[in-house]
Amino acid sequence: MLSKVKNVVLKSLIIMLITISTVQARDYFNPGRELPIWLIKNNNYLLTIYFSVVPGGSGSIYHKHEKVKSWLMKYDLKTREITKIEDPAVTSKVNCLIKNESFIFAGGRGLSVYNIKTKKWEAWDEFNKQIINYMCIDNNNLWLGTEQGVWGININTREIIKHFTTQDGLKTNRIMSVFAQDKMLLVSTYRGKHDIIGEGLSKLNLATDEIQEMVIPKPSKPYDYRKLPYAYGVISMYAVPDNKIRMVFYEGFPPYKVYDYSYATNEFFPLQTKHHHLDKIFKEKSIASNSESAMEIIELISEVYLNWSVKPNHIAEETVDILYKNEKHTKIKELLKHAKPYVREQTLYYLSKYKDAWIDKELIIALNDRDSVVLQSVISAIEERKISKAAPKILQIIKSNSSSDYTVYSAVSCLAEIGSKDLVPEIEKLISEEKDRSMLKNLREARDKLQSK
Repeated sequence: MLSKVKNVVLKSLIIMLITISTVQARDYFNPGRELPIWLIKNNNYLLTIYFSVVPGGSGSIYHKHEKVKSWLMKYDLKTREITKIEDPAVTSKVNCLIKNESFIFAGGRGLSVYNIKTKKWEAWDEFNKQIINYMCIDNNNLWLGTEQGVWGININTREIIKHFTTQDGLKTNRIMSVFAQDKMLLVSTYRGKHDIIGEGLSKLNLATDEIQEMVIPKPSKPYDYRKLPYAYGVISMYAVPDNKIRMVFYEGFPPYKVYDYSYATNEFFPLQTKHHHLDKIFKEKSIASNSESAMEIIELISEVYLNWSVKPNHIAEETVDILYKNEKHTKIKELLKHAKPYVREQTLYYLSKYKDAWIDKELIIALNDRDSVVLQSVISAIEERKISKAAPKILQIIKSNSSSDYTVYSAVSCLAEIGSKDLVPEIEKLISEEKDRSMLKNLREARDKLQSK
């Protein structure tokens, strides 16, 4: 019976979380997760993208059911000051960033270019009607993956050197990602008005303009939504050592499949990693390496979540992992105290996979949290980790909350798992005072389970 109650509680919690995520705007700083990494360093500052996702509308290829607002965020590595780039030449919605020795390119609703020497932004007006999803640079050419095909531009002359569309052999004109190297262009397309349907991967010979469909690894399971035929695409591509190309395959939901592709042998090598984009930031070093780049990112994460005026209300698993693996436990503890409720809840959830004793202590402390979503997540984690020291506080939650509160159902289930026989008298007292039939049943089952220990 307790397992049934637990399932009801979990379903209720899921509904609650879905309600929260679909009613409120979700502001988030996203160094990783499923989206491509768009974070670059220039002199003494970092430049990245800050997103605000609002229900309704059609935002980008990553948020089809939502309206996405985004802007450039600058982080000064010396002063630790975060500022929003507000320049009339900068696109009003930024999807991607890339940099070479002379320029920084910001693509989104048009193309904005920052001259590193003159320190000025300029809008390249010839692309002001383009929605740019992805960019890459090869030698002196900038390649844009847009909603109207792939464009190749000579960076020095601004001359359009190539434009590939369905008329040239692409499956669709909507580009998910693009990668250029050695007279070869890899392009992943997609379709779908509200749902992203990947269209595989194509190889373009830039010398002959010939387009060839590539044989890619099969998805883990068939796609049957609305009975649409399914192929999946590549949401991110970039060069890695040993002349390989790292590809992140989009299957509709995370975790996504990550492969290293060898152009020489035409082989795909699967990787067991969740940190494919973070690998790029840290120049292929381990996240736990405490590299200079890692430290800079950690400081940026901390400032954004703890001190910036626009605190995000979403955090990615990779963000928590990078703080944990670089042993920045102090930063995590600050997140648990000062971040927004949903960020606290997510942080605790992502931490629960680690077995460190200090995490158990933090979970017990978090039982004092007044946010119901956070509290239910904490109780669930405590039950899963079987933290017996939390039993007195769990009992207090049962005593102090109303019987209609789902938190109490979670607490009763948890106490039955982590509590000892000594708590039976306390449960008996609660039973004698309880009037709610459903709660009475759960309390009796908890008592019986504790007595059997």
